[in-house]
Amino acid sequence: MKEESMDIAGMIAENLRRNAALRVDYDPVSGLGACGRRVEVTVPWEQDKVWLPESMPADPAYALLADQVGYRKLRHKHDFEYWCATCVRIRHKLTGRRVPFVLNAPQRRLTAQLEERRLAGVPLRLIMLKARQWGGSTLVQMYFAWIQILHRTNWHSLVCAHVQSTAAVIRRMYARMLDDYPPELWPEDTPPKFMAVAGASNSREIAGRGCCVTVASSYSQEAARGLDCSMVHLSEVAFWKDSDTMAPADFIRAVSS
Repeated sequence: MKEESMDIAGMIAENLRRNAALRVDYDPVSGLGACGRRVEVTVPWEQDKVWLPESMPADPAYALLADQVGYRKLRHKHDFEYWCATCVRIRHKLTGRRVPFVLNAPQRRLTAQLEERRLAGVPLRLIMLKARQWGGSTLVQMYFAWIQILHRTNWHSLVCAHVQSTAAVIRRMYARMLDDYPPELWPEDTPPKFMAVAGASNSREIAGRGCCVTVASSYSQEAARGLDCSMVHLSEVAFWKDSDTMAPADFIRAVSS
């Protein structure tokens, strides 16, 4: 493209517009700018007003709240973004430090879609075509964790990537989250941790929840067949091995059934 035909000023203006759109007022602790329908309330355990998901004040347990721990536990169940910011720590890409998981703009868009489907009671099925390194896999895995820790028991998940090491990295993220989980906010008497599963070296069970997290790769598709999985995270599908003996489409059909 010739330089004289490029609208440089227009590109700069559009870039400024997009960057400005990312700088919205957002605070997951107060609920300001968080996804979903929310109500503004005042509670004795917050210094200022907060915006809670509509489902929380409608929960019968809300009227029975007596202390801050009970309030935080109930809010964790209803408010995924608040749970991420107060219970989950992730590795900062630039500093390497463990920091609270505050969702960025793309992660909030994805969360809004997941929560809309969950609250509507329909299956959460999503094909994500994404740029690298904005945290899509992190968001999906933490959403799985939220379901398994606070909403479901005996609710198993599978993480399958193009190679075993990538799947293992995703599960290791989960394990570190359990290591950092505030013990006073853990919903079970058993401390938060992964436990080995007898006879299944590629599976781990969340203590006290009965939920298993299994990892597999496109090279070991047979290892994932027959699993009783309610949630499946298929990563880097474009790079899965495709041959006469193993086809990604067949594997996806097997685990999705």
